[in-house]
Amino acid sequence: MGVESDTPPPAVLIADDDLGVFFALNGGRFAAENHSVWYFAPDTLRWEDTGKGYSDFHYWSLVGD
Repeated sequence: MGVESDTPPPAVLIADDDLGVFFALNGGRFAAENHSVWYFAPDTLRWEDTGKGYSDFHYWSLVGD
């Protein structure tokens, strides 16, 4: 059995791609107070804010830019 907790995780991995980019929903792990989607950029090896919420990210991932 897993451990139950009322505390949300600091971040939740929500996607990855073939280039090694990981996308995570901020739950308090990153300095920003918002719950936006962050990505791990393989070129800088740093987490960066996409400026998108989960719904906007989901739309972007399906429709693209």
